[in-house]
Amino acid sequence: MNGRRAHPRLAPADPWEGTLRVLREVAITGRGPNGLTALSHEPGVVGERMTLDLGGGGLLTTVEVTVSTSRPVVHEGELKHELKLEFADGQGSR
Repeated sequence: MNGRRAHPRLAPADPWEGTLRVLREVAITGRGPNGLTALSHEPGVVGERMTLDLGGGGLLTTVEVTVSTSRPVVHEGELKHELKLEFADGQGSR
């Protein structure tokens, strides 16, 4: 086993490109004319663009949002993160 981690196991000839999709659950706590407010267990990254799937009453709607602010808050005794999400490209009319 000596030297086992010293050698690369995979060396692609050309660099790869891709997209990582991380699913997380948020609770929508408010809606304004330009976006939504959500509570999350994880902090958001300002400027991060996300696809948000909103469900309720048997319906599902998908909207593109951008994180405009993220701040820690205490909600029901737990540390959460309040995210201000702005609608992307005129999606606020939904």
